[in-house]
Amino acid sequence: MNNVIIVDDYIKKQIKLEKTIWFKFEKAYWHVYRKIMRHIEPIYYNYFGYKHHIIKTELKPSAWYDSDSRILYGIMSVVRFYVEKDMMKISKEDFDNELHRIEKEEIHEHKQHQIDQWVHQYESQEEIIKIYNWWLNYNNRQKEINNALHEWHKAATIGQRHVLDFCTKDRLTPEQKIEEERLSKRLHDLENTLMNEEQEMLKKVIDLRFKMWS
Repeated sequence: MNNVIIVDDYIKKQIKLEKTIWFKFEKAYWHVYRKIMRHIEPIYYNYFGYKHHIIKTELKPSAWYDSDSRILYGIMSVVRFYVEKDMMKISKEDFDNELHRIEKEEIHEHKQHQIDQWVHQYESQEEIIKIYNWWLNYNNRQKEINNALHEWHKAATIGQRHVLDFCTKDRLTPEQKIEEERLSKRLHDLENTLMNEEQEMLKKVIDLRFKMWS
């Protein structure tokens, strides 16, 4: 019996020793690998492979874009990439089924925390998708503003004979002045509404930043 115990202890020590040696070897291997790849990867991915180190704004090539536009388009392009190519979407059916399973099967003391985490994960996903859908409609909102600008400009330049006429409304009839002011207010309302939405959506993206991983 004692011999069996001794042999068993010896085997356990050997297994532990082998694991220790393998662990050291594996640790050394990955240390060398990471050190080499740290120099190779930047060169390789600069010319080949994925370009995840670059944020594409999706803006059309132009001589100039202000920083606020590049920030907006850059961040929203990341959101779009995440939703379309990286997000592991949870359907409403899967959400309900998992919630039901947790409530029915889990009995440990952390059950409520698990439920809260699952609900929070699904709600965060829905918020990100709302931002994504808002961004998909962004071009239509800009077209609406451009159309409003065209309508206002057309009403503001009625009867214009000289470029200096544009600086005064005296040439307009009372009815035309009322229409010009209405269209001007509509234009500014559309611009301010969209600008406020942009700021709101950018803040939401920052709040949801740590939910956008896969």
